[in-house]
Amino acid sequence: MKKTISNVVDFPHDGQAIRFIACFVSMLMRAEGITDTRMHPMLYDLYTAVTGFGFLQAAASIEDNQASNVMLREFDWYIGFAMDYAGYEFEELCFPQDKKDLALSKIKSSVDKDLPMLAVFSGKYHWQLITGYDDEGTLYGLDGSQGFWGKPEPAPAGYDENGLFVMPDWYEKGGHIFVLGEKKAPAVTMRDVFTRGARIMKYMKPARRRKRLKDFLG
Repeated sequence: MKKTISNVVDFPHDGQAIRFIACFVSMLMRAEGITDTRMHPMLYDLYTAVTGFGFLQAAASIEDNQASNVMLREFDWYIGFAMDYAGYEFEELCFPQDKKDLALSKIKSSVDKDLPMLAVFSGKYHWQLITGYDDEGTLYGLDGSQGFWGKPEPAPAGYDENGLFVMPDWYEKGGHIFVLGEKKAPAVTMRDVFTRGARIMKYMKPARRRKRLKDFLG
C-alpha cells in the first residue's frame, strides 16, 4: 500500500531560490489547509525575512543554498526561530542516530495526519518535502525537480507517475527530518524578526564574511 498527502502546493514559484523557505511554506500551507497557490510567493517573501535568509543575503550577497544554510546555521537555530514564529511544535529526526523503525513510524504518523515533513539528506542542504510512504518503507515527496531547480543532491531513485520523488534508501543516506507537532501560540513577533535581522547583518560585516567564506570554500 502507498499513501501520499494530496493538495500540497508544489514549489518553486516565481524565481524562488532558497530551498528551505519554499519547502517550509508548502509544509505550512498544507498544515493550515491553504491550497491557493497565489499565497505561496507571498508567504515565501514573509519567511525570507523570518528565517533570516533575506538579511544574510542582503549583507553578504550569497546566492549559494549550501553556503547560506551553513552560515545562517552558524549564527543560530533558524529552523526553531521560524517554527516559533509560525506557532508550531516540532521534532527533529536524525538518522542513522535514530533507529529506522522509530523514525519510519513517526514519518508514517505525520503522513497519516496530512502533515508533510521537511528533510535533508547526506549533509546537503537540498531541502525536500516528504509527502508519502509505502509498505516497503519507501518515501515519496516533492523536491523542486519539476520546476527550475532540477534534481537535488543526492538524487532520488526516480519519480512516480505523479512526479513525486521515490527514495527507498533514505535511511542509508543519513540526514534530518523535521516533523510538525501541535499548534501553539507564536513565540516570535515581527519586532523580534527585525531585531534578529539587524544582528545577522552586523554579524555578516565584510571582514567576518570574507573569513567565513574562505573557511567554507577551503
